[in-house]
Amino acid sequence: MAAQNVIFDEFHLPFEMRSKIQNIKIGHDTKDEISLELEGNWQWSTGVEYKYHETMAHITAAGARELEKVFIAGGGDGMALREFLKWKQIQRIDLCEIDEEMIHLFRDIPFLKK
Repeated sequence: MAAQNVIFDEFHLPFEMRSKIQNIKIGHDTKDEISLELEGNWQWSTGVEYKYHETMAHITAAGARELEKVFIAGGGDGMALREFLKWKQIQRIDLCEIDEEMIHLFRDIPFLKK
């Protein structure tokens, strides 16, 4: 059961908005985890997101013949970017996110930047 009216850094959860592209919901559960849903579909929660983002980035990077440039499609939450930035040999990372609100949310809200 989801917790109601939780406040992080003076930001009330659950938070829901409609961007030009999609419905975005940032929630909080009883395990004290933050979660992201897009169009009603669960994307991740803070307790497990690393399994997806670390696996995606590090297996891809480790298997690359050359690792100078990375392109991330989507990823406006910045979590895949965070993992690729751990590879010192990467010289350039381009992130293409269709929904600018995703970038604004995860860049501008203090507890989401972590």
